[in-house]
Order: sequence, then C-alpha cells, then structure tokens
Amino acid sequence: MLPPVLITSAVYVDDQSVKLRCPQKRIGLTLAAVEKWIELYGKSISLIICDGTNYDFTQEIKNKNYHQQVECLYFRNSSDKVVMHSKGYGEMEIIKFALENSKILNKSQVFSKCTARHWVINYDKILINSAITQFRPYFKISYFPFSTSIISIDTRFYTVNRDFYCEHLMPITQEMELSASGALHGLEEFFLAKMLNLKNQCPIFYRCIPIIAGVSGASGETYNTKLYRRFKDKFKYSILKLSMKKDFIFW
Repeated sequence: MLPPVLITSAVYVDDQSVKLRCPQKRIGLTLAAVEKWIELYGKSISLIICDGTNYDFTQEIKNKNYHQQVECLYFRNSSDKVVMHSKGYGEMEIIKFALENSKILNKSQVFSKCTARHWVINYDKILINSAITQFRPYFKISYFPFSTSIISIDTRFYTVNRDFYCEHLMPITQEMELSASGALHGLEEFFLAKMLNLKNQCPIFYRCIPIIAGVSGASGETYNTKLYRRFKDKFKYSILKLSMKKDFIFW
C-alpha cells in the first residue's frame, strides 16, 4: 500500500490572486484528479478530500463509486486569515483539520499532501520508504558561470511523517501570523527555512523529481507533462542533486 494522499481543496476562493475562481470548474477538476489517482494506483491508494470552504464532495464520490477508498471532510476556514496570510495559510489549516478528523490519517504514520486538481504520475516510484519526510524543491540553475540554488519548497505535493509534521511544520501558521510583514511571505519560503534548519536530521528532497500533473489554481493553466518536459526536468534535477551532494539534502 502507498501512503494515503490528503487532497486539500478550496471550492470557493478567498485569495483574490487566484485566477481559477469558478466553483463548478474547481469541483470538476478536483474530481478529475481523484479519477486519475485511482486510475494510476487502484486499490493501493486511499484518498482524503478535505475542503476548507465547507463544500462536501461525499455525493459526487458516491456517484463515482469511490467511497470505499475516498474519505470526504469539510469545514469553514477563516476567510479573513486566508486573505491576510495567503492561500498557503488556509492550506495549513485544512491539513490541521484533516489530521484531527480523518479516520484514514488517524491510522497512518506517513501521508502525502496534494493540492486539489493535481496528481502525481510517478508516485509509486519516488518514495524511499514509508516513514520519512520528502519534498520537491523549486530551484534555479545557471550555466555561465555554473551555479545552482534552491529557491523554495514546492508545497503543491509532499510526503510527510505525521509526528514530524505536527512538531515542526504545523506551528508555521503561527509564524506566518507573526511575520505577516516580515522577510518571508509565502508558505513555500517558510517550509524551506524550516527544513534547512533541520537538514542535519535527515535528507529533505525526493530521490527523483515528482511529476505533478493537473491544473494550477493560481494561473488556471494545465501543467506540461509531455515526455520532453519530463526528460528536461529529470535532467535538471540530476544536475541539482550532483551539485549539492555534499550538503546531504537529497535521498
């Protein structure tokens, strides 16, 4: 069995920077992503959809006969705090609610988090084992002169140990509230700062790059996952790993 996947959803958008705002489109794309997860991994995966805008996916999931492996949760997030601290803040609140209320997550020591409307094509190939925390970095490579740098952590998708998350990552919401006008602005930057401080405990990043497919809520665009793009991303990821091997941050 693969670690269960928590799908964080917001059918109704509070963050004004998001371009994909139509609730019906967001619902349809979320259900399409669920279909992809099940099509790719069948009975080896369990999914939890948790919506922070009080939308209940239960009936749609039952209509598709997925209710045996898809759990649906919903609640009303704080719109004011999401507007003030960004959609990343709302996402963290969704994860907190799911950890407190999901029957599937209550039985799981490790889970993966994936933003609604997304799925991972190579999920079954990127995991080292079932007890570690792993992320996908946003990074930059310059060739003349050669240099590499990690800019932030991709929070669309990651795999995390439950205890590690509760101890080290869940408090980030409080840091976001205190640092609203500070140097760190996005959830991705907060995650990177936290993980780099803890990097001596274990490597941070996946051994191979997760291939994330679906539609971006922020831009409304479909991700390019064609073969040439996959090869390009894998090649650049390999260069990054080699250049930062001494830092012991990759599995």
